[in-house]
Amino acid sequence: MASRWEEEISLCGDGSAADKVGHIHVRIRELPMADGVHASTGCQLWSASIVLAGELLRRPHLVEGRRVVEVGAGCGLAGIAAACLARECVITDGDEEAVRNLEHNLRVNESLFRRGADGTSDGRCSQVSARTLRWEEAIKAPWGAEERAEVILASDVIYGHWGDTLAQAMLCMLAPGGLIVLIASEDRRSGVHSFKDVLGEAGFRVAETKLVVPLGGFRLFECRERLPGELAEQPPVVERTELEHSGHVANPPVPHEVGQSPLPADAWVTPDVRPAAASAGAAATPGKASEGSVWQVVGGAMNLKGIIVRNGTAGSLSAYMGRLAHGAIIEEVERTAERLRYQKIEGKGPGDGWVSFLSGRGAKLLKLVDAQEAVS
Repeated sequence: MASRWEEEISLCGDGSAADKVGHIHVRIRELPMADGVHASTGCQLWSASIVLAGELLRRPHLVEGRRVVEVGAGCGLAGIAAACLARECVITDGDEEAVRNLEHNLRVNESLFRRGADGTSDGRCSQVSARTLRWEEAIKAPWGAEERAEVILASDVIYGHWGDTLAQAMLCMLAPGGLIVLIASEDRRSGVHSFKDVLGEAGFRVAETKLVVPLGGFRLFECRERLPGELAEQPPVVERTELEHSGHVANPPVPHEVGQSPLPADAWVTPDVRPAAASAGAAATPGKASEGSVWQVVGGAMNLKGIIVRNGTAGSLSAYMGRLAHGAIIEEVERTAERLRYQKIEGKGPGDGWVSFLSGRGAKLLKLVDAQEAVS
């Protein structure tokens, strides 16, 4: 059986007098081999869920006092954050292994959504639960009025061409006047067009925000029924850049089994690698290589198998080519905001391909090094 690992994510609200949560520490267990190749993607913590969790704490009105359902929850970070404010929270995933892991994560974080501002239990969220939910089943058997959600949350669930299925399922689960909040990484939103089309045809207004944060580029979608008199056209995309404050800190994972070693601490900080355009407050320009740049692989030490290499920039939709060993030296060919195409200089693994700057939970996978020192 694969070793289970646990890490701590620190989240904070907006720091205002009205901030009802403040600074919290969420313990998340995941399966280290859950990379979309060897196990369910739902057993890995993805960066979009970290960003969504932070968004909910900084904008508590989205979920406060409401019945919240998270779909495709994976490790459940966003749902746990919502439970700190919601009246009721149901955290779901279609994979049974992921749901078992979800149940564990709820148990170890129970004090967060049971506590009051002074640290005592006040039963703030009266019901928090995990369950298996497959979207097709929700479409076949729409939820009854008492079961429907006032808010539905989702993160990184439209990376494939099933956006229409997801939207239909959400419509069968959402209460009248309810809100859908979905976030997707820039390179994991293949199904967004069909998702928006289905909601638009159902009379929903889809507000889209382009986010640039230290963990990368994301799209935030806030969807609700159109009000009387609102135009049928969807509003223009809004851009928001937050490069100085991420709202979270990912601490090194703690081995769940004896005899395992965590990654070096310096591999678990927000990387100093930011595309030049993003540093200036705009989205990065894909395809611009830094000629002669040499990188070292600093990720992949946890499972001793290195980091994933794919043949393109579409994440799990691009073909898996193997793993590039921890410590390998590579030369940059081109890059996007989140990925690097390389030629290998030394080390084990594919000779070329695409790798990510960050892991799904925000860990730095690559480090820029001096070319002469790297090969000396």
